[in-house]
Amino acid sequence: MRVVLHPEILIRGNYEATIKAWEQHYPSGQILYLFHDDIEVNQREQLQGVCRFLGVDAGKLPPASQDGQRVNVAPEQDMPQFVRDALLQHYRSDIAFLEKKFDRDLSQWVD
Repeated sequence: MRVVLHPEILIRGNYEATIKAWEQHYPSGQILYLFHDDIEVNQREQLQGVCRFLGVDAGKLPPASQDGQRVNVAPEQDMPQFVRDALLQHYRSDIAFLEKKFDRDLSQWVD
């Protein structure tokens, strides 16, 4: 628990501060925001979006793994409820910020 809630670890998940810092230094057209949830659902579509953003011809990319096939799979581990509760409490305002900024329902992150 101490490692998970260590300030140096928690700061990495401070989406609001990170996004605001990026947007102070880079024009919005130079930043592409992606959600891991979307990558899991449709890898190919997300990759094509990245290619469009970068101006890269997606047709010239090497073949990817089968859609939906997981790569670099680690064994799944259950998160203890007390850790989950502490993380949700810590990141609740960041999740609300993301919902508002991207006009997106992220309730599955807290359910």
